Amino acid sequence: QIPDPAFTLLIIDREQSELVNRIELRTTEMLERGFLNEVKILLDEYPNAPALKSVGYQQVVDFLSGILPSGRKVSTGEKGLHEEISLATRQLVKRQRTWFRGQTEGEWFILDSDRSKIEAKFKTIK
Repeated sequence: QIPDPAFTLLIIDREQSELVNRIELRTTEMLERGFLNEVKILLDEYPNAPALKSVGYQQVVDFLSGILPSGRKVSTGEKGLHEEISLATRQLVKRQRTWFRGQTEGEWFILDSDRSKIEAKFKTIK
């Protein structure tokens, strides 16, 4: 598909190590703030909600149902749940990055190291 010349695609990413750290921190925060209970309530009130199939929610649904992933050993309890949510999130990030790499008309930037380039680019866009 030919890109619309009226639009500029800027792909702003982060370093892999920073992304992994942020995913781990976010997963910890979600669980500490009651994500497990949130999913229990959603399951009770809206058991067929499409959102329950999304990353994070699906892992909690499986955890609550006692469904273990096949092909790998998972830690028990909330530690295993944390690992599964983090893994699923990293896999989603990888799929998103792969898709963006295929957008040849896009310009790729790393948020922290390219901040001045990003700011300059925004100033040139009409």
